[in-house]
Amino acid sequence: ILGYTDILKMRGENSKAIDSIQKAALRAQQLVQRILAFSRLSNESDLSAINLSSVIQESVVFLRSLIPATVEIESDIQEQLYTRGNKSDIQQILLNRATNASDAMESQTGLLRVKLDCCELNLSENLQVSQLKPGKYCRLMVADDGKGMSSDLVERMFDPYFTDKPQGKGTGLG
Repeated sequence: ILGYTDILKMRGENSKAIDSIQKAALRAQQLVQRILAFSRLSNESDLSAINLSSVIQESVVFLRSLIPATVEIESDIQEQLYTRGNKSDIQQILLNRATNASDAMESQTGLLRVKLDCCELNLSENLQVSQLKPGKYCRLMVADDGKGMSSDLVERMFDPYFTDKPQGKGTGLG
């Protein structure tokens, strides 16, 4: 669509309709780019070796400015854990999870706990995520003193685009 509108303009055909079509196509292009970025459809070349411990420590410091002062942040971060990933994706995951945890406490006094450690999964464990293979993994846990989730919410929490937050509240898709 953008290509055809450019061709029309190069031919000297300028009209409000062509401008409107071009603006709508540009908005659609930006929306698709945001959706692709959100869904993390990055390719393998975007991944690199990162010091996960350092990334999480930096993010916890940054969290202090995002979380209400009534919420205490406690961290337990195992040193020198490395993984292959994208630093900004890891930061975004932690920030989204911590923001959701803070929202769950409804700005009351509470404790937000961030823990990073190493764990080993073996064949005898019930692997809840079928893509995981037995082996060593870095484990990031975020816990809060919020009221928890009802059984209805637990059943839907992995539905695409599901959120229990009202319109205009929250930072993501749920």
